[in-house]
Amino acid sequence: MLTISEVQKAGANKIKTILAADDRKEILELVSVTLEGSPYEVMLVTNGTQALQAAQKYHPDLILLDIVMPGGIDGLEVCRRLKGDPETSDINILIMTSKYSDEIALEIYESQANGLLPKPFSPRGLLITVERLLEN
Repeated sequence: MLTISEVQKAGANKIKTILAADDRKEILELVSVTLEGSPYEVMLVTNGTQALQAAQKYHPDLILLDIVMPGGIDGLEVCRRLKGDPETSDINILIMTSKYSDEIALEIYESQANGLLPKPFSPRGLLITVERLLEN
């Protein structure tokens, strides 16, 4: 696991980066452990404001984004803002949520997210989904 500054330095090597945003430490730990040893560098943040700032600054290849987070900006709003900005609209965004309903599904679709990973998820399910989104 690299720090954000190490990811910046590695950027010249075209390492694919993943930003994971979730307020639950156990989810971030699962993401970190699952992707450890993978060909990706992972950055972890705990709220929507941090996710938005990190995405704008570091332009990761993929964002794993929880919907319900503290900090005044939820995951769907982060997604809408990033997809609405020409500088960040190409970033793949995977929404992670345990609060799934038809209404949430519509909101996810309207936010232009690239996929949905229902919680709880398995490490294998996370890896397969990440690989699918990053192969493009």
